[in-house]
Amino acid sequence: MSLYSVAGLRLPDLNIDSLQAEDDARNSHKEATMFRSSAERATLAPFRVAVSTEAEISLLDYAERTVAPSGKEILTYDVDAGNAMNISLYFSKFHLLPGDTLFIVGEDGAFLGPYTSADNHESGVLPTAVIDGAKAQVSLVTNGRSSSSRKLTLGRVNQGYKDFRRLPYQNSSTSDACSDYGMGDLEAMSQAVGLVLYASGSSAYSCSGVLMNNAAGHTRPYFLTAGHCLSSNEEANTAVIYFNYASPLGNSDIRGSMETYSVVPYLRAVSSDLDFSLSELSSMPERDARVYYAGWSLTTNPYVPAYAIHHPSGTVRRLAKTVNTLSTSTFKDSSTGSSLYPDGHWLVSRWKIGTTEGGSSGAPLFDYYHRVIGVLSGGSSTCAVPTNDLFVKLNLAWNTYSESGKQLKAWLDPDNTSLTVLDGVNPYGADSCRRMTNLTAEDAFTNTFSAPDGASMVAQAFSSESEGYLYGVYVVASTNYLPNEIYIYNDLDAEPIYTHSVSTPNTAEWVVSSGYFKYAAKTGIRNSDTYIRFDNPVPVGSKFYVAYSTSGQFVPYAAQTAAPSAVAYAKVSDEWKTLTDAGSAQNVVWIDAVTSPNSSRVSTNEAMVKKASLSISPNPVSRKSGNVKLSAGEEPLGKCQIEVYDLNLRKLISLHAYSETSEIDVNVSSLQTGVYVLKVISENSAFVGKLVVAE
Repeated sequence: MSLYSVAGLRLPDLNIDSLQAEDDARNSHKEATMFRSSAERATLAPFRVAVSTEAEISLLDYAERTVAPSGKEILTYDVDAGNAMNISLYFSKFHLLPGDTLFIVGEDGAFLGPYTSADNHESGVLPTAVIDGAKAQVSLVTNGRSSSSRKLTLGRVNQGYKDFRRLPYQNSSTSDACSDYGMGDLEAMSQAVGLVLYASGSSAYSCSGVLMNNAAGHTRPYFLTAGHCLSSNEEANTAVIYFNYASPLGNSDIRGSMETYSVVPYLRAVSSDLDFSLSELSSMPERDARVYYAGWSLTTNPYVPAYAIHHPSGTVRRLAKTVNTLSTSTFKDSSTGSSLYPDGHWLVSRWKIGTTEGGSSGAPLFDYYHRVIGVLSGGSSTCAVPTNDLFVKLNLAWNTYSESGKQLKAWLDPDNTSLTVLDGVNPYGADSCRRMTNLTAEDAFTNTFSAPDGASMVAQAFSSESEGYLYGVYVVASTNYLPNEIYIYNDLDAEPIYTHSVSTPNTAEWVVSSGYFKYAAKTGIRNSDTYIRFDNPVPVGSKFYVAYSTSGQFVPYAAQTAAPSAVAYAKVSDEWKTLTDAGSAQNVVWIDAVTSPNSSRVSTNEAMVKKASLSISPNPVSRKSGNVKLSAGEEPLGKCQIEVYDLNLRKLISLHAYSETSEIDVNVSSLQTGVYVLKVISENSAFVGKLVVAE
């Protein structure tokens, strides 16, 4: 089967020169073709990154189908975006059945997925992240059952013409010279900031925004950005938000990872003259996304220094800092002659460090106490003249308008606590994940590391205060290759406790006899930070090792560091030696570990089981049958959501259902044998029970 010879969509080539000229025409300073235009300085205009084309193609009708003897069926549909630099898709109708698996595979080996029924949402849509290259194949594997409830309609294709993910950035030398990549003691609140990509009309855009804490103490993920970025439900439905998209250790030579992202189906509040937009993410970001919910202040007299954390031109996170007193101003739109809400903005008269650019719109302004006090509308700041940026005042966006759909208070203080300040919080508390690194920003890095002669493996050591769980690893590669496999050890003299294959579904070599994919080595991006998430968190000791085989083409960044615990090892002639003893000029490789404390999984599981109030019958249930009846008290369930988690709290099934009684039937035949947590969430309550699946 040829990867690009099957049924598909071919879009015409973009006239990139013409598109760039349109962007340049809005840039009176001619400072950088990717950066802020005069239109964004004078008007409310987001930063364009792609051409968006409506499609509305039902892939269930037009995809090529292949049926295996096992009964499994694969549907493939190719999307060719011409000469685009990158591509993203928007499914305007999306609903998978239990057992369905969807992958989107790019031409360079990158892939998105697997998507399953757990990704269904009541909005019925699914936007995807950006994938490099101009070609992508959509591949859906089903159990062969046809169903009218399965839906997969390609609504939009976004053809990216600004290659913001790779080095070198186009004409970015001026910006880099005045930007600060490092966050210092602002690292925690910087993890609340996200890059949002969305489509509107015939274009796709990038903006910045921030996750906000709320006075009710719940963990609902509210995302605040500019009103001229996400102004309608239609735009919010197409949005993808990337978190922790940053150069690690503030190293501007390294592009950030874009593997942790969320989608935004709900627009909660928006105001055009106060230029803010509040959305709610479809679900709380995963623990290993390492997000933060920013605090806020309704102050009318903010203390400085103040900080803006943002994603200029759709690139990695940057910092701007002012020490000048903030003053009150009115945002005036030169293109229309009109103004926004009178005295509705904080004016940053001059940045001491950094600047803002196109794509920075929606960025939070933090005060001296690290609380959000404003959201960027626009301004005239440039690298050459870093002056005059305008942020809508949070105290006015709070409740100037009484309608809940035009204010922040109804969502961020729903219980009317009358709080005027609230600190930020990590939504996972003490059980949150952290990124462990053995390096510092001051270390001298090399991108030409070579494993010692005769070494078959290289392992990086990690030490912590206690046992924990390892969710995945970041690898910083100097080439376009990732390791073929990752090995986890608690003891280098013993067998690995876990092996993770770093691979891409190769649908061109689909095994027809079994109905499953073969896998090929996954490629990365040169000089890039890539997060490799494990299938399930791995229990590790207080000291553990992350290793890779030298037989592949993966070349990590490496360094010589003075940190006493920072030690990497090479396996030479079946003996593990430190890199130094094995003759290397470096003693560490740039592999970072994402871990959480040992309590995070155990305590959560125990709490869920203790609250069990859901009757499940039969239980255990035969995997062959998979049919169970759920009973949740005496009240009718009505509209509800059914979720199934494994004991690592990975969501495996998510279904929307309706019952006029307190009972409902569910099929769980897609699950393997084992123990699961099953939740039924109705409009008024939630019920939890333990489910056992047997052969």
